[in-house]
Amino acid sequence: MKKRKILLITLLAVLIPAAIGFGYKFFSWNGTDNTSKQAMTVDGGININKIEDGVMLLPGDKICGEIQFNIKSTATSLLRVKVESFISDTKDGAKSGADVCKLEGIDGNWIDGNDGYYYYNQGVSTTKNATVPFVTEVLFEIPEGQDANDYQGKYIGANVQAEMVQAKHGVFEQHWNISPNAKIYNTLKEISDNEGN
Repeated sequence: MKKRKILLITLLAVLIPAAIGFGYKFFSWNGTDNTSKQAMTVDGGININKIEDGVMLLPGDKICGEIQFNIKSTATSLLRVKVESFISDTKDGAKSGADVCKLEGIDGNWIDGNDGYYYYNQGVSTTKNATVPFVTEVLFEIPEGQDANDYQGKYIGANVQAEMVQAKHGVFEQHWNISPNAKIYNTLKEISDNEGN
């Protein structure tokens, strides 16, 4: 009988430290790891069919031809554009704003935001619509009540400014300062929400 008791005590003494050692190693871990992923890009270019140098403008003539945008965004983005006309006394002189241009042939996917910008009513990206048409031409137009002679010898031009922001997470609200009361808000919000799903 004495031999059995000694054997049992020895086995318990060997098993208990082994179980404690295994538990310690299982619940404790030190290490480092890292991961990376390329960030999206929001980028694009403007193509404008310009009129030739040396051509004299008359009211109703083209300031420029077709305007379209080449989308280079890797993520779905929102697009807006503003066209401001100007006059200058010399070709490279100081420009002053003047309402002397008329947009013709605006593509049906653009919405006038009544804030100086036109907004594209769809998300854009390299895979969805790499080329986005805007207008077929920009014309020189004399504002109502003004004399065309006041523009003789002046240089007339149009400045086209396009902006893109990511569609996800409602970035347009703060970045473009668009409130829920704005005419375009619901359209942009819907595009943004669809990208978040």
